[in-house]
Amino acid sequence: MTVSPPQCFLCPHHLHIMHAATYAEKLNVTHPEFQFLGLPSVTPPPLEDVLACPEHFVSIFIADHRDHVKDAIFNNVLSNKSPGLVLDLFCTPFVDVAKDLGVPSYIFFASGAAFLGSMLYLPDRFDKGGITFKPTDPDSIIPGYINPVPSKVLPSLLFHDGGYSTFVGHARKFKEVKGIIVNTFAELESHPVNYLDGEASVPPVNLHWGQWFVTRATVQKLMGTNVMTDEFMKFVDAQPEKSLVFLCFGSQGSFSEPQLKEIAL
Repeated sequence: MTVSPPQCFLCPHHLHIMHAATYAEKLNVTHPEFQFLGLPSVTPPPLEDVLACPEHFVSIFIADHRDHVKDAIFNNVLSNKSPGLVLDLFCTPFVDVAKDLGVPSYIFFASGAAFLGSMLYLPDRFDKGGITFKPTDPDSIIPGYINPVPSKVLPSLLFHDGGYSTFVGHARKFKEVKGIIVNTFAELESHPVNYLDGEASVPPVNLHWGQWFVTRATVQKLMGTNVMTDEFMKFVDAQPEKSLVFLCFGSQGSFSEPQLKEIAL
């Protein structure tokens, strides 16, 4: 058998494919050990569904690529000595594709261990008759959190049927994979990490935390040279080595000014 490079699949959609394709081209230059493959187009759900429930829209759109993903894996990946499928949160429909092809699947969970615990809690809550959350609900006892969690701080998608049921479905598939790669480290989240390690129904959890020190090269790779101002780059260049750290906020996330000051200190 020959060992093929890791394959990354791009699902084309007119809302983001140009950005994804451009970024993939840059990564091909800096990381030639990866190969990026574009998948054939599928007809997306009606765009009005985005406003009704964006989480459901994205999940259905990705699920509609099942056959294309299966064909791509069969034709490009199965020559690898140890193939496996590493999936994003929204790509859980491909867990069944991996089963059909007899290869292991893993979830890469870009959030931390505590939020992973809350995700895995959702199906259990649903099966016990738990309906959508309300901001006015009493604090919730969620495994992985030391203290009760105020309902008002939960993701807003859990406050409506579409988002809630969509995430319940994704979380169910989490328990069918061979392992979960979590973006954290034990010293930061010892309580939820210990909970996950001791939970028999949870697949093995692997902690992965990439600490990014910011340099000019890092900024250019992440954002491209055309969007960087001279003032910003001069500031980056002037800082002592390993004094700036890259923080990832996740989808549409951000930190407030007081939070940023606390992190900086």
